[in-house]
Amino acid sequence: MAVLAWTFLDLYTKFSDKQFSSPSGGETTDAKEKINEAYLTVAGIYDWTWLYENGSLADLTIWSTQTGTAVGQGVFASPNTTLTVAAATFFPSMVGASVTFDTSETSYVVYSYTSSTVIVLVGDASSEASGDTITVTSTGAYSLPADFEYRSQDPIITTTGVIKPPRLIERSPEWVIESNAAVETFTGYPVYYGIRELGGFDTTIGARKQMVVTPVPNTTVTARMPYRVQITKMTSDAEYPRGGPQVGPLILQAAKMLYESFKGDTTGVQYRIFYGTPAQPERGTLNQAITLDLKKRPANLGPTPREAMVGTYYGRYYYPRPYHNVSYS
Repeated sequence: MAVLAWTFLDLYTKFSDKQFSSPSGGETTDAKEKINEAYLTVAGIYDWTWLYENGSLADLTIWSTQTGTAVGQGVFASPNTTLTVAAATFFPSMVGASVTFDTSETSYVVYSYTSSTVIVLVGDASSEASGDTITVTSTGAYSLPADFEYRSQDPIITTTGVIKPPRLIERSPEWVIESNAAVETFTGYPVYYGIRELGGFDTTIGARKQMVVTPVPNTTVTARMPYRVQITKMTSDAEYPRGGPQVGPLILQAAKMLYESFKGDTTGVQYRIFYGTPAQPERGTLNQAITLDLKKRPANLGPTPREAMVGTYYGRYYYPRPYHNVSYS
């Protein structure tokens, strides 16, 4: 059966077989690290199309204040508590929000999202009243996906079940939004948004981020916008690197180059294969991969990264149609 792409196992096996005559356990670990180093190097060396998630932000829900009824009591497993409610109440964007139990009026921070009826809270909430009413208060701050690095365009806001055109909301410094919220709380349809870091640095996903909006929504809406993905190390043998079949050989060649450099030869054979020679850079593996990636970009569909490189910007709502002499604005 044909293999369309290389898995993490394929990559580090090919690398270790090439570099080590009889790979041992320690050498296999080194091979995994070198493949991951190459993966992160390739991802950061160019603005690849495969780094962008062009769909929704996992249907990022900008939710209004929610209430639910706990099923029994929370289950504590140090250091966190799993809470289950009777009906759909929770959203992935609630990570970092506060959940308050009505009886004790004690609040806990959401550590992670499991499903629409199950979340994990920071701390021990197992002593809260069984079947208690819980409230998740909207403050205008919503957790972005774990792989979110930065947005490439402003989000569009839509309301489920409401027939009206999607609305683009404008970016504003998050400190301006927070400063205004400290003076007075506005509620309504979101008009401005900002992005800030949520808590400290996580060694597995980097710095988690939040979207903050104003006014604070009085109804639940959905935000969609293209964003750049934060690349993380591969851990599972069956895992594929992002980018499709053509990225695997590029990662493998980058690993060979990095290993050659580690051994002291910074401009050796593997370097020249990866970057090309000064006289023929177009023959390098990297240059060929970039050329292939450029062919995937829609050159005539609004502001794309390629247009940004040459300084061309047609405006947010302008879509040039050079072959038909038609444009929309």
